[in-house]
Amino acid sequence: MQARPLNLSSFEPYFISSPFSSELNNRVPVEYHDHPEFGSIPYNSGLDSAIELIDRRTEYSRSFIKAGTDGSTIYSQKGYFPLHYLDNQGRWMTYDSRLHPSSNQQNLFEAPHQYSPVSVNVGGLYTTIRNGQHSIRFNNSLELFYQDSLGNRTSLGTCSWTNYTAGSEGIHISNAWQGIDIEILVSDGTIKTNYLVNSPTLYTSGFLVFVDHLDVGAGCSVQFVSQNLDAWGNNVSSREIIGSDGLQKFLIGEALGYDQSNNRA
Repeated sequence: MQARPLNLSSFEPYFISSPFSSELNNRVPVEYHDHPEFGSIPYNSGLDSAIELIDRRTEYSRSFIKAGTDGSTIYSQKGYFPLHYLDNQGRWMTYDSRLHPSSNQQNLFEAPHQYSPVSVNVGGLYTTIRNGQHSIRFNNSLELFYQDSLGNRTSLGTCSWTNYTAGSEGIHISNAWQGIDIEILVSDGTIKTNYLVNSPTLYTSGFLVFVDHLDVGAGCSVQFVSQNLDAWGNNVSSREIIGSDGLQKFLIGEALGYDQSNNRA
């Protein structure tokens, strides 16, 4: 099976209106007729010729009738993971981790329809994830350094976000630094950042060090999950963002490197 290419260049609508929505008027209670998704085809449902009975939604299920059957054919979908989340008006909304352009701000892309909303702020040069009242800002004013074998660092400049494309699954930044691209990928309340070194480095030894000015918010702290040290004594384990209540709010996964043959470095 061949992997599907990521969509980093175009956007899809939140939902599509069903051509059969008029059949719902007498089947869904009138108090649900002003639901923003009433009469639409839910994202990822795969049922273009069915009509959702939106009043029957739960967090993990939804129900449909087949168009043109006068309600005699009913479908039910259930998920291992949430299909819906409650918005601030108590309505079950479709869980959707895709990015969309902000309607209020240029160069801002958001995926708000999930329990942990994410955003990619190209204009502000950072990304965010929200968890309740807590928010983490990262990929923040990224810097690149060359570090020689003695530990001395030379700045190679800050990340340029000028040449980018954006789509439902993230953004691609070309030449963030000369010869290095960045992919920022979104999925289900998470963000993954890939640094793609496209041309041979000018340095035959030492390291490239990417520096992120992480902002975890007031009252939170950062700690390593374990003492997993590399050959040079650096802790490379995952990191937890801990709130003032002592509970984990976010998790930053271990950084991994791969060569051009896809072998882990």
